[in-house]
Amino acid sequence: GPAAYYYSRTRMAIEGTLSVDGKDQSVTGEAWMDHQWGDFDTYEEGGWDWFALQLEDGTDLMLYLIRDAAGRPTVVDGSLIDEAGALTVLEADDFDVDVTGTWTSPRNGIVYPAAWMVRVPEEDLVLRLTPSQNDQELDTSRTTGVTYWEGEVEVEGSRDGDPLAGLGYVELTGYAPNEEVGQP
Repeated sequence: GPAAYYYSRTRMAIEGTLSVDGKDQSVTGEAWMDHQWGDFDTYEEGGWDWFALQLEDGTDLMLYLIRDAAGRPTVVDGSLIDEAGALTVLEADDFDVDVTGTWTSPRNGIVYPAAWMVRVPEEDLVLRLTPSQNDQELDTSRTTGVTYWEGEVEVEGSRDGDPLAGLGYVELTGYAPNEEVGQP
């Protein structure tokens, strides 16, 4: 039946050149690369909240909650990759994601979640996610019919009671109604 597929490469070494105002600067770092393919129309009536987090202890955490048209979670899964690269598959009972704040778009009045508490009890992991800036809304309604929120979050929290920080990326779809895309 209809399905979507997905994989991540969470800590790829990158290098390149950044040009700003005609000046080149060498840059290096780490990148999180995702590849998704399949039938995303399957989720057209609802949406998803997707979280990709890189923690300073070398742990990578990916979580997603796919919602139906009424906003109820229908698929809840995730994965945790430790600093040695070992994968732990997470199911719905293995973690909690609670919305702790919202942001309202000044352009269209859409209300998005804008702060979260993430808990993975088996890992004694408690994380607060806060957008680095609230307005990270993307309006692609003219080309794809979709308006959504996608952007960077800062991570603070603890593991086993010890402070832990990191950076992450969140994608939120299904909070704005899909629009019909006109033909040119």
